[in-house]
Amino acid sequence: MEGADALSRSLAADQVDGLAAPARALAAQLHAGATAVAQTHENAPLAAPLEASALAAEALARAESPEAARPLLAQVNEGLFAAAAADPRLQEGWTSYRCPMVQHFPNWFQKAGAMANPYMGSAMLSCGVEEGWGDAPLAGPDPDEIAFWTCPMHPSIKGADAGACPICGMDLVPVTHGALDSGEIRIDAIRRQALGIRTAAIGMGPIDDGFAATGIIAQDERRQSAVSLRVSGYVERLRVNETGAVVRRGQALLDLYAPELLATQQELLRAHAAGDAARSRSARERLELWGIWPRQIDEILASGQAQRALPILSPVSGTVIEKDVLEGSFIQSGQRIYQLGDLDQLWMEARVFEDQVGSVAVGDAVTVLLPGPTPLRLPGSVHSVLPVVEAGLRATRVRVALPNPDGALRVGAYGRVHFDPGGPDALRLPREAVIYAGDRRVVFVDRGQDRLQPVEIETGRRGTEWIAVSSGLSTGDVVVVSGNFLVAAESRLQAALGFWGQEAAHDGH
Repeated sequence: MEGADALSRSLAADQVDGLAAPARALAAQLHAGATAVAQTHENAPLAAPLEASALAAEALARAESPEAARPLLAQVNEGLFAAAAADPRLQEGWTSYRCPMVQHFPNWFQKAGAMANPYMGSAMLSCGVEEGWGDAPLAGPDPDEIAFWTCPMHPSIKGADAGACPICGMDLVPVTHGALDSGEIRIDAIRRQALGIRTAAIGMGPIDDGFAATGIIAQDERRQSAVSLRVSGYVERLRVNETGAVVRRGQALLDLYAPELLATQQELLRAHAAGDAARSRSARERLELWGIWPRQIDEILASGQAQRALPILSPVSGTVIEKDVLEGSFIQSGQRIYQLGDLDQLWMEARVFEDQVGSVAVGDAVTVLLPGPTPLRLPGSVHSVLPVVEAGLRATRVRVALPNPDGALRVGAYGRVHFDPGGPDALRLPREAVIYAGDRRVVFVDRGQDRLQPVEIETGRRGTEWIAVSSGLSTGDVVVVSGNFLVAAESRLQAALGFWGQEAAHDGH
C-alpha cells in the first residue's frame, strides 16, 4: 500500500521522474503476494487481479509521461482494492476516493489530509469524492454540489474553480454531480443553431409511411406460349403477318406445304376408300401428331381431296408478341414461328432497394400509379418477391399482378408502385434521433432551460423513417432529431463515468 501511495503522490504532482524504482519494487511485492494467495483455498481468486496489478506496475516503471502512467496506476489500484476488500486490515490508515472524470478504474487511496487526485494531477487535485472500500460509498456526493467548472463553447476545458476559458474568454459554468451522473448538458439556442441541433416532439403514428418504387409493366410469364411446327415445310401463305395482332384459339396462322403432310393425306384417303381401318387410323394419328386438328382431318375425308397446303391453327388465344416467320420461307420441324401472350393480366415489376425489400411480403396491398393525360390509380397486391438482388441497382424485383381486361395497359410502360404501410399506430420517433451505444438505445430529451439529458429507451418495430418506442419516453417528449452525435460527444466529455460510463459495463456482459 505504501508503494502504491508513493506512485500516487508523484502522479498527483505530475511527476514521472523517480517512478521506476518504487514501481519495480511494488511489482515484486505484488508478484510475491499473487503467488502466496494462489496457494490458499480461500483467497485463491485474488491471485489473478494481483498478478494483473504486478504486470501493470512493471509497465508503469517504463512510463515516460504522466498521461501514460495514470491508466497503469488505475490497473494497480484495481488489484489492491480487491485485496483490501478481502483483507480489511489493509484498509487501516487509508482513505478511499473516487474520481468522476476518468474512464478507467476511478478509485485511489491516500493518507488523511488534503485530497490529491493522481488521475487528474495538479490541474484538478481536489476532483473526487470520499468513498467506502466496499461496493457502497460512505457518503455520496450531493447532486447539487459542483463537480467542476467548464466552458460552454469548449467542453474539454475543466477547472476546479470559477474563471474564464483560456481559449475564448467566456465565463466557465458549473457542472453538478447530478448532471454528471445523468449525462445532462446545457446548450443554449445560439449554440444549437450553430451546431445544427433540431428537436421535435414525439407522438403516436404509423411506423412505416410506406414507400414508392419505379416499375415497368411486363408480361405475366405464366401466360406466354410458343407456337412451333412439328413438321418441316414451306410457308405458302402467312395469314397472321404482324406483331400485336390478336388471335383466337383455332384461328389459322399460316398455310404450310409439307411433302410428308401431303403424302399422309393421300394415304389416309386411299385407306379410307379401301375400308382399311388400321391404315386409316395410323395415317390419322400421324397427322394429329404433326399438329393437324381432328376437324381438319374430318374435312379432308369429307371432301375426298388432299390439300396441297394445310392451315396451321393457333393452339391458344393471345396477342402476337414475336413473329419469327416470313411468307415463302422454309421452316424446320421444331422451329418457333410465333410467341403469343395473354395480356388480360400483366405484371408491374417494381425495383425495390435492399434496405426496403425486407418490409415487403406476398399479398401486401399496393397502389400502382400510371402517368398519362388521365393518370390512373390501380389497386393491386404483391404477387411475388424475387430471391435475387440485381448487382447494378442493388435492388430486388417485386411483381404486382394487374388485371387488364380492356387492354388499356401497355407492356413496357413505366409507373410508380406505392407500398402501403402496415401495422398498428405506436409511439414513434425519427430513426435518426436514436444513438446506438453498444447494446443500448439512447436519445437526448430536451428538459427545458437549455438542458439536454440522455435517456435510455427500448425500441420495437422499425420503418424506413420511424422507429417504435417501447419504454423510456412518453407522448409529447421533445427529443433531439438532428445533431445528436455532437450532443453525445459533448455529453461524454462532460459526464465521464456518469451516464456514459455504464456503456462499458453493458458491453462487457
